[in-house]
Amino acid sequence: MESSFDNAAEKGTELTMAHVGALKWRSTPFPHFDDLSIIFGKDRATGHNAESAVEVEVNIDREEGAFAEGGPDDSSLQNSGESTSKRSSKKRKVDVDQMAEVMYNASKMIAAEFANSTKMMAAEFASSTKLLIVAETDRLEKKEKLMEKLSKISSIDIIQKFKAVKKIADIENLMVLFFGASDGEKKQLVDAILAGEI
Repeated sequence: MESSFDNAAEKGTELTMAHVGALKWRSTPFPHFDDLSIIFGKDRATGHNAESAVEVEVNIDREEGAFAEGGPDDSSLQNSGESTSKRSSKKRKVDVDQMAEVMYNASKMIAAEFANSTKMMAAEFASSTKLLIVAETDRLEKKEKLMEKLSKISSIDIIQKFKAVKKIADIENLMVLFFGASDGEKKQLVDAILAGEI
């Protein structure tokens, strides 16, 4: 595809103002425009270690000058390579050091958060354990008092007392009802338990 400088008119007069001597080429076709634009425009290397065309030319001239003076000087070629590698190794070392510092700080933060959450979990566990111990102690005390309270009910025999104790001790809600009831209500509750109504 052939292109001309007519595209510059579309973009404004910036190109013609910058290159006044180029007006005579304005409508002239340029045969290898696409190929050269790929080489010198779009596919140009970019990045940290990319060299511009001027730098490449200077490096080539330096190397040709070294060959013209009596052959390649191994020490000069080696030194230039070493300086480049020293620069890149220093950069890599700085990058590695920074990454190591970031990783170290992140691990310290994670360790601190882990220690803090472990302390909080231990405190919650201790608190809930104390509550469970208090509840179990209260339940055992009530079981011990259960037979004593049932002994006050004279209308039931010993076998019925054991059946009532077993049923009340196995179901915590019944134990709460039993100890919260008055003496008359306790007798009715035991009668209902023995009759199978509860």
